[in-house]
Amino acid sequence: VADELIAQKVPVHLSVHDDPPLALVGRSKRYFLFTGLCQTQFTRVLRGSRSVDVTSHPMGEHYFKHYGVKSVAYFPYIHKLPHIQVPIAKAPLRVGFLGTLYTPREAKVFAQALAIVQKRTNIPVEWHFWGLGLRQQAWIKDLAAPTVIHPFMTEDKLPQALAPMHALYANYPFDATSRVFRQTSHPAKLSTYLKAQRPIFAHTPLPSSLADFVSHTGVGLVCSSDNPVTVAQQLQLLLTTPIPAEQFAKARQNWYGEENLERLRTSLLS
Repeated sequence: VADELIAQKVPVHLSVHDDPPLALVGRSKRYFLFTGLCQTQFTRVLRGSRSVDVTSHPMGEHYFKHYGVKSVAYFPYIHKLPHIQVPIAKAPLRVGFLGTLYTPREAKVFAQALAIVQKRTNIPVEWHFWGLGLRQQAWIKDLAAPTVIHPFMTEDKLPQALAPMHALYANYPFDATSRVFRQTSHPAKLSTYLKAQRPIFAHTPLPSSLADFVSHTGVGLVCSSDNPVTVAQQLQLLLTTPIPAEQFAKARQNWYGEENLERLRTSLLS
């Protein structure tokens, strides 16, 4: 659609959430042969758009380096963090996950890490899921740690549902074909995680935009290992390191606040 509008000299603003050629088509087992065709069209659309916003700062750097196109990074605006006051029970140890798992591999590793934590602490563990599709639900059957699948829930109710969790899990796939995706994408779930104001366990290879967010804001811990023993050690470190409420407030202000909104407004009006 954008390609046709640009051909008709209609001014277009392009908003990129995931890189089409490499992060989407290039990672697909079914459509990877179309990567070249997608790359050609996407290059034309990207360069033909009057203004562009992207989902992360590294994506903007990537497009400027490879296409010479300037853009602004925009994150979903959060007006303010909700007031959430939920008593966190010591047991069971609950870890929450929102959205879609990329591959079964990372889920198996993290479940094994949870089982190790349970054995070391003698505290039962639970891994809670919201938003899993049927395919991903099959992946988490018979994991090393107990799993709880929650029914569909609207966005406005999710922060309160996530609040009783001791930690929230976010990850990127570890396979080599996901390199550009890891570096340029920005998990949509992070804005909801931030509203829940619970520690984030970022399980991702480096470098990645997920690691950038968590390390820069201090709202969690980054683990770049796929060894269950190391993952368990890092998770225990996160669970024993309190995160002040001000860290979540600063993360909202610096990443999802008014300056972020102004960047997009300026880009659209330019």
